[in-house]
Amino acid sequence: MRLPKRDHREISLLLKQAQQRKQIAVDTALAKLQSSLAQWVVLRRIRTDPGASAHDLAQAAFQTDQSFGSITRRLIERGLVIREQGKGRSSAHHLSDAGRKLLEKCEPIVMATLRLEFAGLSEDELQVFGVFLAKIVGEDQGVRTNHTGPVADRDRR
Repeated sequence: MRLPKRDHREISLLLKQAQQRKQIAVDTALAKLQSSLAQWVVLRRIRTDPGASAHDLAQAAFQTDQSFGSITRRLIERGLVIREQGKGRSSAHHLSDAGRKLLEKCEPIVMATLRLEFAGLSEDELQVFGVFLAKIVGEDQGVRTNHTGPVADRDRR
C-alpha cells in the first residue's frame, strides 16, 4: 500500500478534524442526558481526584481555569458537584450522588460513541494510532504535556 504524502500542517488539520468530529458525536450522544463531553471529562476528573484544586482539575480536564469554573458552576447548580473549602484559598470539588449516577449513565454512551467514531480502524490500527498519539504528547518518554508545553515527570517531583 502506498501512503499519501502529507506535510505537518495537513496532518495537524486532520487530527483537529478528527477531534472535532469526536467531540460533536459525543456531545450529541450525551445531549439526551443534558450533558456534554466537557462536562463528562470534568465529572470523571473530579471522581478520579476528589478534593483536588480547581486549577489542577482544569488542567487534567483540558480546560482553562475560567472554562473549568464555568462548567463546574453549571454542575453545582444542577446538584452534580459539591464545592467545599479546600486548603488555604482553594476549593475542593466532590461528586454528589446525582453526579455519580449521571457519570454512570454517561460512561456506556461515551464508549459506544467512541467505538463508532473509531470503527474505521481495526483493533491493531487503533492500538498503533494510540502509540503514535502517546509519542506525540510525550507519554512514551516520561514526559507529560500541559497547556503551556511539555513537563518532564522528573521535574515535577
